[in-house]
Amino acid sequence: MQNNGKSCVDIPLELVADYPIKWDFKKVLRDFIQNFYDALDPDKFGTEFGYDYDRDEYFYTLVMRVKGQPFSHELLSYIGSSTKSNDGNTIGKYGEGFKMACLSAYKMGIRISMHSEDWEIVPATYTETIDGREIEMFGYMLNHVEADGITSLTMKHIPPKYYSELEQGLLDFFYPENPLFGELIGKGDNYTIYSRSSMAIPCYQFAPKLKGILYINNLARGRLPFPLIVNFKTKCYSDLRSRPTLDELDTYREVYECMEEWTPEQSATVLRMLQNSWGDVASMEYSDNTNYYYVCQLVRNVSRDNELIKTFAEDMKNYCYYEKKTGDTIRNTYINEAQRWWKSNPNGKKIINPIFRLLGAENMVETYLQSNSGSFRKPTKQEQDKYNILSACITSIIPFLSDKDVPPVEIDSEGKNVYSPLQFASRVYKKKSYGKRYKIDKLILREQDFDETAFSSTLLKLSEYILQIYGSNRSAKYNAVFTNLGAYLLRRSDIVDMAQRAWEERSKYA
Repeated sequence: MQNNGKSCVDIPLELVADYPIKWDFKKVLRDFIQNFYDALDPDKFGTEFGYDYDRDEYFYTLVMRVKGQPFSHELLSYIGSSTKSNDGNTIGKYGEGFKMACLSAYKMGIRISMHSEDWEIVPATYTETIDGREIEMFGYMLNHVEADGITSLTMKHIPPKYYSELEQGLLDFFYPENPLFGELIGKGDNYTIYSRSSMAIPCYQFAPKLKGILYINNLARGRLPFPLIVNFKTKCYSDLRSRPTLDELDTYREVYECMEEWTPEQSATVLRMLQNSWGDVASMEYSDNTNYYYVCQLVRNVSRDNELIKTFAEDMKNYCYYEKKTGDTIRNTYINEAQRWWKSNPNGKKIINPIFRLLGAENMVETYLQSNSGSFRKPTKQEQDKYNILSACITSIIPFLSDKDVPPVEIDSEGKNVYSPLQFASRVYKKKSYGKRYKIDKLILREQDFDETAFSSTLLKLSEYILQIYGSNRSAKYNAVFTNLGAYLLRRSDIVDMAQRAWEERSKYA
């Protein structure tokens, strides 16, 4: 924009042209749109507000317009003073922000003109002598034009680099026709909830974990880790003219506070949308890597309605909730066993947040105890003798193993599951443990493991089980010892042959 060459303007603002403010283009554009948005009901904004831009060879031109909503240029005369109007039907009731936007656009070289009723204003500069020095000042030129019932703002000479800001300019505002909005989920006195449409939010390519938007008092202020559009009316942040984007923690606090007001039906709808997050765990501080806290609040909301709880009964058949450890060491042992059993026996059920107990989910530990109750038995005399033959053979041929490393055995008479030795193990924290990380309390073998012809397979299985005192098959120590097992067996083949003969001899007698 060029200096108009005059020493004065029609509307001086008493604002120096180099006033230290430099809004970026997105903020300038948002403030201009905000003037129109504030004068319209959000339900009318999408249908009554015109927003069109096109490009010539070098630059974009943007025109915003609305019918029947006059703009008061008298509100734009003073910087640093209150220029707000209580007239909700007047565009430009926040004139101070408009002045800052015009000045910032001027510094970018973008030409602005505003037309309403029978006038048009054009930002311009003029000179004023202050203390003997000529200072460049900022103001408006006022032109009288024919009234046409339209209020419009035109931005010319917009560089092509701002195309994405132009394209996404209206997405920052809450109105039903916003292309980001999907189906209406529900609304209350202070909130409205939409699902997000198939359109990705603007920051998706840079932060793919963020999928929704939080609007505070109708203006986009935060990003959500799930595909929802939430508008929350609150007194917080309403006086901040800069309208900053909220950080993760502030966004979480506002959404969590908003969720506390949701009805059970609305919460149930959103809870099902977040089904992939039912198993999220808590973190020491809020992070968009977990939806644990949101899920907890939604479940609490749903649990207030007994009929809704029944609708989740079928879902809960496919889940068990994990139990948190406490100071009860015996219970903690069961929890450890249940976790290891669950990993080695996938049964189609998924582990979820403990809060789902309010909706009828089963306890993982109780499921484990019920599944294993009565299925193990003590070995018969023949089975115990054969087990002793194998364990004596193993401790004789594998270095560093002793009789103390061989746990007692129980028999799985049903033989439906595979039980890892680490399901029944506790950690060893002694300094002189020689690399042994676990104390195995018992081993589970099947009846067929004691068949007359099963010597070789059971010998290998039992060796593998006992060696897990060094850790799971992902442990370096375990793999080092197990890799040498073949060499140990070949080196002491005489002991193996003797054990096999004893096994076969014992098989002849009940």
